[in-house]
Amino acid sequence: MRQRDERAAFLSDWWAKLLRNDPDVTEELLTRAFEDNDAAAAVLSIDGPEASLVVMVPDDTVVPDRFPTTTDAGNLSIRKMTKKDRDAYYRELVAGDLLVTVREALAVAPGLTSARIVAVRTAAPNGFGAVAAEALAAAAFDRTTLNGVAWDQASATSILHDASTDLVVNYRGAALTVAPIDLSKEPDVADLVAAIDLDESS
Repeated sequence: MRQRDERAAFLSDWWAKLLRNDPDVTEELLTRAFEDNDAAAAVLSIDGPEASLVVMVPDDTVVPDRFPTTTDAGNLSIRKMTKKDRDAYYRELVAGDLLVTVREALAVAPGLTSARIVAVRTAAPNGFGAVAAEALAAAAFDRTTLNGVAWDQASATSILHDASTDLVVNYRGAALTVAPIDLSKEPDVADLVAAIDLDESS
């Protein structure tokens, strides 16, 4: 009986801390929730009802050069993907990994009302062999806004652009190629990237 009461008291205290976004409790829970994600994610900070997150996305080499389709006669064909198509798929991948991370954070931490996130990938090594994170997208999301999203109808890129605030992305050219953000022009994003430990989030 005593052990049961102690366990119940512990769980009640833990739940109360989670609802008020105790930084240690919330960060620990989110870290455990992110462990099995395809795209590695981590908590940068918990500030009141808002979490700051990072998600590591792969580079664009994960998008194949060719894709299966059919000819007019109905025969299977492997067609070379255009640069426009490859860039569109990569935009969806970046936006999708970002949104999955935000949705999971808000699902497991009920006290959070918003999340700020930056999607990064590992840049090519510099002349000394050191690697750093380069930011591809950064945005803030409100729980209430996301509750109204038509998840089964809209594309990830559309949701990223329509349902976020403080969105920072860098698309280049007519193909809208995802390119690294110039952090010298985005100090808030630079602060998030500076808090990233590649060994912890990779």
